[in-house]
Amino acid sequence: MSEAQARLVQLTVGGYREPWRSLGFEFDELGGCRIGQVSLRIDTSRDSGFLGWAFDPVVGSIDGIETLGLDPASRVDSGHFASVDHVVVMTDSLERTSREITRHTGSELRRVREADGGVRQAFHRSGEVVLEVVQTPSTRETSLWGFVLVVPDLVNFAEGLGPAVIGQPREAKQPGRLIATIRREVGLGVNLALMTPDQRP
Repeated sequence: MSEAQARLVQLTVGGYREPWRSLGFEFDELGGCRIGQVSLRIDTSRDSGFLGWAFDPVVGSIDGIETLGLDPASRVDSGHFASVDHVVVMTDSLERTSREITRHTGSELRRVREADGGVRQAFHRSGEVVLEVVQTPSTRETSLWGFVLVVPDLVNFAEGLGPAVIGQPREAKQPGRLIATIRREVGLGVNLALMTPDQRP
């Protein structure tokens, strides 16, 4: 286990920046922007898809998920998006991946949820971000699947984007919160959902 807990501070996605800009993202010249305590970087030199994450202090690869070096922090604020709520990690072994997250980052397993259809979820916290580890019967390897961003006024924001871009906001599993999913046709190359803030004290 790490002596000091490492915080998730960067997410890197390959592909084009234009689909992200169509949602209201703004980027610096290196394709980076700040979302709360996390930097999002779109690397146009790489194919579309989730490339990896980075922690501070830097840690090694976590259960086969590439951990990238830290890029310079962006001074460009993402605008509409207040923070990264959680990052979803798919795995074929909940226990192994959770153990590796704890070993590398120091983030202890907080709870495990047994869902329908053989789906299991484990939850860690790294800085202000929840790491949600999901095991399903069909998952064969560990990978970064997607992430969820907090939008203060999700209903109006979704109306502005339109139904071709985002699904209808619906009740999330977390009580009192709404969630809506960006459609794959937008072309982000990664699964992205938007969520209202957690109002619990």
